[in-house]
Amino acid sequence: MMIRQLRGEKSGKVLLHISDRYILFAVTKHDRNRTEYAILGLLALGPRSGYDIKKEAEEVLGHFWHESYGHIYPTLGRLHGDGLVEKRVEVQEGRPNRNVYSITTDGEAELNEWLTEPVERRPPRNELLLKVFFGRFSGPEAVRSILEDYRDQQAEALARLETAVEMLDAGERGNPSYAYWRMTAELGLRAMAVVVQWCEDTARLLEEMEEEE
Repeated sequence: MMIRQLRGEKSGKVLLHISDRYILFAVTKHDRNRTEYAILGLLALGPRSGYDIKKEAEEVLGHFWHESYGHIYPTLGRLHGDGLVEKRVEVQEGRPNRNVYSITTDGEAELNEWLTEPVERRPPRNELLLKVFFGRFSGPEAVRSILEDYRDQQAEALARLETAVEMLDAGERGNPSYAYWRMTAELGLRAMAVVVQWCEDTARLLEEMEEEE
């Protein structure tokens, strides 16, 4: 199958040539990847270096949104080229200078427009449930072992999130974003607790199945 892509600079359209058939569809500016919006969101909170963004992406957003460190600097370059962020060099004595990025007015408008769009539902990919679904072929003991291991991982992640929430409650109540951060964390707390409980309940069922064999 031959696929060619032709982009019209003025029309903002993409024409895909698939064999002898053509499919025409519009390309919107929100075909941007979500990494760009995650970075714009962090910069909306205040100027940051690439390292600062990486650190917050891991320690804050990392509870619910994974970003690859290798994507951050190329993305910052694209955003800068598009005029959505600006860059200044911060001179540091005894240490290498660092680039500090801040969001522009156009960047704020882009972020705000995306924030008001409906969330795109994406098909789930859950390896744990895939293994449980086909568990008949591995047997209850193997599935139970996987569940118990996963339960331990989730329990550890839940404990880390609980600690983060305690710090949030203690130090950020006066922050204008506090209520929204707390809402975000609350879903994580509830979802992880449900998963841990489900793993324990299901592991007990599997143990009963082992005894019946």
